[in-house]
Amino acid sequence: PGLMTSSTMLRMLAAEFEMKFTTVANADNATSFFGFTDSATGIRTTTNIIGFALSSDAIQTVTDSAGVETVNAPASITLTNRNLYKVVIRGSQVEFSINGNVAATHTTNLPDILPYLTFYLAGEAGGSSICDVGFVNLWYRGVDSLL
Repeated sequence: PGLMTSSTMLRMLAAEFEMKFTTVANADNATSFFGFTDSATGIRTTTNIIGFALSSDAIQTVTDSAGVETVNAPASITLTNRNLYKVVIRGSQVEFSINGNVAATHTTNLPDILPYLTFYLAGEAGGSSICDVGFVNLWYRGVDSLL
């Protein structure tokens, strides 16, 4: 992805967060999203996202560039337990980790600049679901001048 402005470029951007759910079956899999977006209102159905989403009440990794996606279904985890999620954007790849284990590496459909970190969980008919987010760490490495 292009982690850059007109005059600078980041070498790496990462987010790490703890998260657990209650009543996963009540979560809206179509819209719930946890990661980087290009707008303050970005959710799973918007374009230009990098992060974690829900699919069939299980976690998945997703990158989307202008509506073209790469998705991956990592090994099953218990979403009602507290899990550690990590997204590292570096050069032309994005690495996703869960509980310290690499879950996926995406090298295609990587969007450009994503300035917003979003935690969005919607409930479906029949009840509510809660996303309990623990600590959140964000960091970057190196800013190179393009001038």
